[in-house]
Amino acid sequence: MGTKRPYPDTTPIAHPPKKHKKGFDIVPPNLPDGLHKRKIQKIKRDLIHKAKVKKAYAKIKEREIPSTQPRVVGSSEDEGQDASSSAAASMQLHPERLRRLDEPKQEQDEDVGKGKEQGLKRRDRPKKSRFAKETSEAAERKAEREWKEKLRFRKSMAKAKKVGPDGRRKLGRESKVLLERVRKLMGSINDEKDA
Repeated sequence: MGTKRPYPDTTPIAHPPKKHKKGFDIVPPNLPDGLHKRKIQKIKRDLIHKAKVKKAYAKIKEREIPSTQPRVVGSSEDEGQDASSSAAASMQLHPERLRRLDEPKQEQDEDVGKGKEQGLKRRDRPKKSRFAKETSEAAERKAEREWKEKLRFRKSMAKAKKVGPDGRRKLGRESKVLLERVRKLMGSINDEKDA
């Protein structure tokens, strides 16, 4: 006897072998793996993380969008009636809103005034200087420096006015002191002009 013909359903379907997924390439294949491996791994991790975040965001957004849109259940006739009734309802103001509109404006003005007063109280407080200690120390040092300068100037003027051993005035010393005095005067005049 001959061999039986097999049924078409019983023959095993030959599926092509499953290909191994390699992943995705970031760097061109001609570059060596070892040199840029850490950087490549970091880039891959970042890309994967971004893709996961996008998927999660899309899921959340998909969940929220249907909840925000109200469902209208009913036939087309019901929709027509609902649309007309909703239009009429939207034209009417809410009772609480009507009550607020009917209230006199004085109360609203008082509320606004209270807010302004509170804001002014905050501004009226003197602001603490961050460098108060440093500025006071600097002012003290400046005053001390000026005082020492005046003392030095007085001493030098007294020395210049003394008569030398031969009975003559010391014009060299005196001229230096007078020149310094003139410089100070001219400096103060120039400062006044600039201001």
